[in-house]
Amino acid sequence: MTLEAACRLKPTDRMLELGAGMGLPGLWAALSSGVKTVLTDHHPGVLKLLARNVLLNHVEENAEVRKLSWEERPTWLEDCFDLVIGSDILYEEEWAEPLFSVAGAALKAGGRFLLANTIRSAKVISLHTMTRHAASHGLDWCDGGPPTVVQQSEIYVFRFQKVEKK
Repeated sequence: MTLEAACRLKPTDRMLELGAGMGLPGLWAALSSGVKTVLTDHHPGVLKLLARNVLLNHVEENAEVRKLSWEERPTWLEDCFDLVIGSDILYEEEWAEPLFSVAGAALKAGGRFLLANTIRSAKVISLHTMTRHAASHGLDWCDGGPPTVVQQSEIYVFRFQKVEKK
């Protein structure tokens, strides 16, 4: 299954990539499906790299680069994204709260958060801890995660969905 199929991307969707680094997933989405994509990071050097990669891949119409720290809530972020993605961005449990907070703030009701991450050790973050942080920001765990026996350095994909407000 492709990322596009897993995410059910449509050209009218808006996607946010958190901690984009080189921006490969977000650039791919902007290029392959025409999804309006915002690539974010907080490091100035990474932001320059992202801007260069947008130009090199000719996706200026569908992709933009913005500075974002997970503790911030700029007006452009609130409740306007259909999909938020993050790839290998959660290294320590202390960052789980700000990560799920920013994802929950950015998503429209019914929007999805897709987190691909390596389980570096049992001390980093468990599925239970992840779902607790997610739930506190209106995100329900859909599926994904490690099996009972965890092999370090394997990548797991976690899917969450923003709960409709009543």
